[in-house]
Amino acid sequence: MNYKIILSILLPIFAISIYLGLNQYNLHKDVEKLKSEKIIHHSNSEEEIELAVYMNRLQLFMNKLWFAGKNNNWDLAAFYVEELEETMEEIAKNPIEEDGVRIDQLMKVHGTPSIEKIEEEVNSKNAQGFFPAYDNLILSCNKCHEDAQHPFIKIKIPDVPVFTNQIY
Repeated sequence: MNYKIILSILLPIFAISIYLGLNQYNLHKDVEKLKSEKIIHHSNSEEEIELAVYMNRLQLFMNKLWFAGKNNNWDLAAFYVEELEETMEEIAKNPIEEDGVRIDQLMKVHGTPSIEKIEEEVNSKNAQGFFPAYDNLILSCNKCHEDAQHPFIKIKIPDVPVFTNQIY
């Protein structure tokens, strides 16, 4: 095949790829700048999905934490406590407002204190303290949902693991 033909095909594709990559990079920089300058209002579905993704992560990690702690698998429980904490911190550090309610502030009030207590119990491998600390975590989640004007979202102790192909 003629190299001129190959180059005439590949060069425009390469140029377009660079152009699109630079545009994506600049868009990301603009979004980060806007985030740092003002509160993010969750009014369109794309932004609501982001908050829902974080909430789904929390629910998933709480489910796995329950079964790890229930089975005295303290290394696994510590892993999920850390995942919960990281997700809560991510929510807390971004100024998020939904329906006039500052979700980031609620996370600081409800999430952080409850995760600290369960982390303490897991790190000390205290099965007796784990269960009340987990109950407190659930109460904190439900109180946060109430304060966020979403009292219809109620968390409870899971009946079954969300994933049955993991050893807890």
